[in-house]
Amino acid sequence: MLTCLLKDRKEQSNKVTVEKFSDRVWLQKEGGATVLRHLAIKNDGPADLSRLYMIIPRQAADIKVTDFSRTFFDERFYWNNRTKGEYKILEKDRGVVRFDDLEGIVLELDGTVVIQDLVASSASVELKLKRMLRSGERGFLRLVLNINRVVKTIGEYPTYGFQLKYLHDSRELAVVSPTDREVKFWSILDEETLLGGFDLHVFAPPNMRLEPSTEVSVDKAIENYSYDGKEIDYCEKARARMRREVGKKLVGIGNKLTISGTYYEPIKPRAIKILKIESFIAIIIALAALIIGIIQFTK
Repeated sequence: MLTCLLKDRKEQSNKVTVEKFSDRVWLQKEGGATVLRHLAIKNDGPADLSRLYMIIPRQAADIKVTDFSRTFFDERFYWNNRTKGEYKILEKDRGVVRFDDLEGIVLELDGTVVIQDLVASSASVELKLKRMLRSGERGFLRLVLNINRVVKTIGEYPTYGFQLKYLHDSRELAVVSPTDREVKFWSILDEETLLGGFDLHVFAPPNMRLEPSTEVSVDKAIENYSYDGKEIDYCEKARARMRREVGKKLVGIGNKLTISGTYYEPIKPRAIKILKIESFIAIIIALAALIIGIIQFTK
């Protein structure tokens, strides 16, 4: 759901890193997903930063992006207080907050988000900032992504499969010169406290079972809040992070992180009873066919 993050060609000399990247992904039975995405962006200059480009897999290009950064100023917003570090509004007039123990400016997008096809496998989402991120500043972005095609149905009993890819390389991307423009992500900022870094959370639809099958370590838990901070029926959640052995370092294209698996509706007692009856009937039919076959064979 993210191949890389790029600077504008005119600003590629800037030293820009993402100190915190967090995706919370609510999967839907209809095949789509809603994503709450946090980015803490540090611009070490030498110039100001006016925009960034999210490069996403082509499968996720059927997407709507909404600026949700104003929620950083809502002390009651549920997801402001779901990090290990402190959250606090420091200077609302200047747009300064502390989030996950990082202090910075709340950034907002300027106008409509432009989404363009790049190559066969990728699309570009332009994030034009309403206020430039000045050299030496840290800024926070919070986005909501509505994606129509993420999930596929597998198996006879309704089971849904998903595979979310991050930082996977693509030879086709050479046309946009990612090596010169790429913004790297810190895998973790503090290995003891686990602050910052690259973090993924995936939620099954309410009251469904989640079975993650992933190449990274996963913690399972329960959550009952949606992307907008409203309470919903409980959801099973899986969380994935960069492997511990990666340590604290900058990661980007090629540092593949994938979280995948299935989710399904638990079989209710009545359904189990029906399945047992159907299985019993099938056995009786099979035995009857076997007996008839033996009788005809012995004639």
